[in-house]
Amino acid sequence: MGLRVLIVDDHPLVAEALTLAVQQASDAVEVDTAADLAAACAKATGPRPYDLVLLDLALPDSEGLSGLRALREQSPQSRIAIVTSRADPDSVRSAADFGAVGYMLKSTPFPQLTEDCRELMAGRTRFPVIKRETATWEDDAVRARLASLSAAQSRI
Repeated sequence: MGLRVLIVDDHPLVAEALTLAVQQASDAVEVDTAADLAAACAKATGPRPYDLVLLDLALPDSEGLSGLRALREQSPQSRIAIVTSRADPDSVRSAADFGAVGYMLKSTPFPQLTEDCRELMAGRTRFPVIKRETATWEDDAVRARLASLSAAQSRI
């Protein structure tokens, strides 16, 4: 029996791309989809758990990590990876802290997405390295003040 993968995304184009990536990553895979968290939870209660769930963070009936928590409660044996457009280190860290086994960006090129799916289906983890922006609003305010100085003021 092959792997079972559930793709949870409310955008049909994204769900189709993820389905294709999963199918290219493995010949022996059964792919199911859900467009919202309620449908995903209903499917996750079946007799045979999903091996992997690819979960969008922004669904019509959940936002952020609430969907991850709900699916982990519903199907604790399923490995869950996040698929999102949120590319910030805090989101990646929070997802890992809440038990996600991966974090894939929707902006990822298709060949890399396929490789990420292959690695996740093999039981490994996949998290991107996202560097934190070092500039803060205070840095921006200082830059603005410095830019407003005249040439004479800048020399002093």
